[in-house]
Amino acid sequence: MIPLTTIWILTAGIFCSAANVPQPVEKLRISLTKEVVVGESHARLGQISTLTGPKELVEKAGKTELGIFSAKGQILYADRNTILSRLASAGIPGWRVELVGAETAQIRQNEVRIEPQRITGAAKAYLEKQLAGQKVSFVQAVGTPAAVVLNDPNTSAELTVQMSRYQTPGARRVTITVSQEGVPVAQREVIFAVRFQVRRVVAAHGLLPGTVIRAEDVKIEQVESSAPEPANWKEPFGLAARRRITEGSQIHPDWVGPADAPTLVRRNQQVLVQIDTGALCLSAPGQSLDEGRAGELIRVRRGQRPDERIIYCTVQADGTVRPQI
Repeated sequence: MIPLTTIWILTAGIFCSAANVPQPVEKLRISLTKEVVVGESHARLGQISTLTGPKELVEKAGKTELGIFSAKGQILYADRNTILSRLASAGIPGWRVELVGAETAQIRQNEVRIEPQRITGAAKAYLEKQLAGQKVSFVQAVGTPAAVVLNDPNTSAELTVQMSRYQTPGARRVTITVSQEGVPVAQREVIFAVRFQVRRVVAAHGLLPGTVIRAEDVKIEQVESSAPEPANWKEPFGLAARRRITEGSQIHPDWVGPADAPTLVRRNQQVLVQIDTGALCLSAPGQSLDEGRAGELIRVRRGQRPDERIIYCTVQADGTVRPQI
């Protein structure tokens, strides 16, 4: 039989050991939201997350600042390491924090924004109307315009669309102006790659200068092009080749002309050598070494000395000549 004194000592020891076991500490639980919109200029942790846990920690963490909006349309990002660092500065150690939810919170200010999709959509709809009636293969936006943040969120915005003043080959530029109460507040430009279905004429076999072109001499192919087909396009049947054309070559309009076309340039005649790309026009004098009609290839001497450079040029309908580049 065990003495009562011994039983009391064992029982007291058990209670003492239980008292020395550390009790679990309740943590601050932070559930992050991936995207959130706030109504103030300062972003605080309590605005972008759900906080649970000890009341004193929830109150302190909720007031922790994560950033300040300094410009319209600005986006703040708060990842978990940043949040833990800000909490530590506020006196809440990391071991008392449990983070769940998103890895990074994306924070926007409560502003009225015109998103890039709306801007691009308005520009594309306008461009498609401008291209109506043409054989368009595709219209695709190149890049994404920046969103527009309105000056006054309480005033409606109006989008005005027009073709940009400056265009580039192979693309179409569309300008969108955003106005509030008739006053422009922002402008965006959207660039589109545009391709057209056009016809081209290809030599079915070699053609000598002066050959009158018949249907069996050429093939008409459908191809894509960055430029639309001219409104006055037609097959070159009945026209004469003004130069030697090899089999498989695309026959350009200035390579053919009327069979009885007059001679526009005489030998030893002074001619105007001209390059006109639409955006750039250059001209210089020269002396023809051959006679030629519109579309024919002739030799032209640049300069007066015998050793001056001789270039090949195509005779134009207006009597000028264009160098072969």
